[in-house]
Amino acid sequence: MILKSLLVPILAGVLTINGIPPTKTVSPPTEATMATSQYTVVSGDSLYKIAKKFGVSIATIKNVNGLKSDSINPGQVLSIPGTGATILGFTPLYVGSRGSAVSTLQKNLKALGYYTYGSITGYYGTVTRQAVSNFQRAYGLAASGNVNSATNTQIWHALVKKRLVAHTYRYTGVPYKWGGSTPSGFDCSGFVYYMFNYEGVKFPRTTSEEIYTMGTRVTSTANLRPGDLVFFAVNRPGVISHVGFYEGNGKFISATTSKGIYTYPLTTGYWAKYYMGAKRVY
Repeated sequence: MILKSLLVPILAGVLTINGIPPTKTVSPPTEATMATSQYTVVSGDSLYKIAKKFGVSIATIKNVNGLKSDSINPGQVLSIPGTGATILGFTPLYVGSRGSAVSTLQKNLKALGYYTYGSITGYYGTVTRQAVSNFQRAYGLAASGNVNSATNTQIWHALVKKRLVAHTYRYTGVPYKWGGSTPSGFDCSGFVYYMFNYEGVKFPRTTSEEIYTMGTRVTSTANLRPGDLVFFAVNRPGVISHVGFYEGNGKFISATTSKGIYTYPLTTGYWAKYYMGAKRVY
């Protein structure tokens, strides 16, 4: 069996879980448990075999890859999140590179809105380099135009968060429930916990204040990207007490006591006066 996997480590911090009690025991994430890989289906494979090999559930594989049935085909590339993903390393891409890895890069950047050429060529030329440079600048990376492991990781994370944000809308109107972290009811940090884990990213069940200690600070609202976490001090000045997902276009989605899961403007209206900043935790 041929295994093709991609190095995509996840930013992780050591957290002290306090405040809201967890709905189930969740260990702090580690690089090993949070690795993600891409796997190319070969003849004789089944979702059962692949799930068993990587130590994840069939449901997780289907959800992450948007599969409606258990049917898969040789040559199909599956994203495998979570425990058990094997890291074999990453080969840098640059002008002159060719092949399926470049095609995948172009497709991913196209999905994110950075690769605008009319076709997927599989050749890393000036158009692809410019698309990579634009992505790197948007995510605060050195704009070399080449894809190293850090850029590759950030592209993958951006894709996961794009899908995550799209999936948040289905929960619009779900009621607020203190300590809730399931579709029967969420609090703000419970919604963050649920959505990350739903997308195959292991994330601890903890408070908004603790989540604020994770990741990298986003210095300006102009630099926010979909899936970044936005934080607010509602109860006491300077003390984080609320968190939500930035969804783009100056809006965020969160679980609030008044409307449950709902989308709000970030820089105007009620929430603007409580805004404390943002973090990119994945």
